[in-house]
Amino acid sequence: MMTSKNISQAKISFRSFINSCLAYKALLIEHELPLSIDMEELTGALRAQLFAKLLAVDAGLKMRFDMLRTEDAQQQLINNTIDLAGYSIVPQLKQFIAQLNKEFDLLGWYEGPHWMSMKMRNSTLGWLLHGYDLDIEQWLETERIDWTGRVAVLAYFTDMAIRLTQLRKLHQVTRNDSAGLHEIVRPSLAGYFIEEGCSGSIEPNEYTLMSELIPRLEEAGKLADFPNSLA
Repeated sequence: MMTSKNISQAKISFRSFINSCLAYKALLIEHELPLSIDMEELTGALRAQLFAKLLAVDAGLKMRFDMLRTEDAQQQLINNTIDLAGYSIVPQLKQFIAQLNKEFDLLGWYEGPHWMSMKMRNSTLGWLLHGYDLDIEQWLETERIDWTGRVAVLAYFTDMAIRLTQLRKLHQVTRNDSAGLHEIVRPSLAGYFIEEGCSGSIEPNEYTLMSELIPRLEEAGKLADFPNSLA
């Protein structure tokens, strides 16, 4: 699960990889190649494409091709006829795929307060390709915390964050110190919030609310009519 803030931060830190994916897909479209990171599949598609152009102008080659009875035999003729040596697109594809794999392995982000990475998840570039067409932003959206049916809880703690910010300021002014939220209220309550320094913003900790508080409210039968159910 990821908060909206986590996702926004991830999109910023993933920008180089996102741009690389867009450039790679544009290259494939330009050369009418399938969306793939498998060099065998890509070179096979390139050979088939070039061979089709030859068939259109070489009647003898077309006759030979049509006489072949099996797909394996036809593929062998294509491979023997089309030599990809010297085609700049081939090393370009290899370089792009290597770059994408390298950038993908370095991707890391926060899930709530916890650091996560593609390596820690054992995810691969192939997973992103087959599941999301190399669109990492599409995957990020699937990780967004869904507050449907629970929005009253988020609204309650968003309002409380404003009041706690005021309480912290009152404490700091009247006590002449720079105490943070954890020093002003009980840690069990402060844990439902994220504080950016003793003078920074206080916001609901969506991850903790969803993973800890919501299940407890459901178990106690207090979620449906929250916060009226607390009365």
